Amino acid sequence: MEIFLHGPGGCMSTWDLSKFAYDWWKDKSKKVIFEYSWNLEENWKNHNEHIMPKEADFLSNRYWGETQDKNKSLSICDYNNCTIFVEHENRVSMHYPDELSCVNYDTEYQLNSKTFYSGVSSEIGNWQHKKYKSFVPLKDFRLYVKKINGRKYIFDLDVERSKEFYNLSDASDGDGMDWYYRLHIRNKTVVEDLSEFTGVDLSYDMNLGDKLHGDPDTLDVSDFKFHYIG
Repeated sequence: MEIFLHGPGGCMSTWDLSKFAYDWWKDKSKKVIFEYSWNLEENWKNHNEHIMPKEADFLSNRYWGETQDKNKSLSICDYNNCTIFVEHENRVSMHYPDELSCVNYDTEYQLNSKTFYSGVSSEIGNWQHKKYKSFVPLKDFRLYVKKINGRKYIFDLDVERSKEFYNLSDASDGDGMDWYYRLHIRNKTVVEDLSEFTGVDLSYDMNLGDKLHGDPDTLDVSDFKFHYIG
């Protein structure tokens, strides 16, 4: 059996920085920061002009949204605009969040450093994708939700019989993310609500056009920046 949580939402993360790393990055252009964040291997690691001190390479070979501290990485899905698909014995059924029980998501976002990097992206697609070894009734699933600015968001979908499943994206961590099955879309509301929940200013102009790739008709859907709390 497989279950998918599909709809619009957003993801964000923060990375603590040393003073050296912050000072090295703080005045870099948006193009340089974007290429380092989204195109680490393609546009950065193999080009001599982007060589940086080892102490400044805080992402190393990791994806910007996959922090080592789970409390500093979030993916949320819009409760009122998502769909849940269940596949069992080659049949697919469609469901909605109101059919599942909800549990309050009470984890707080933590910032431990005065100098840090943030990344945010608004997307639509799969936010959870899990596979179970046997059939699990839909009533056994729980949605972990929280209301932000009057809107309800899903932070997780899980079931108490969690030992019976393995994740198709990465069986080792079980976080249920299918980020490569999502498309980037502009969603100002999600970015504003992520900012409210985390206390991090993630705002940016989504309508500037993606001049990073020379296409003025492509609109920005992701943003990365460096913060200092004085």
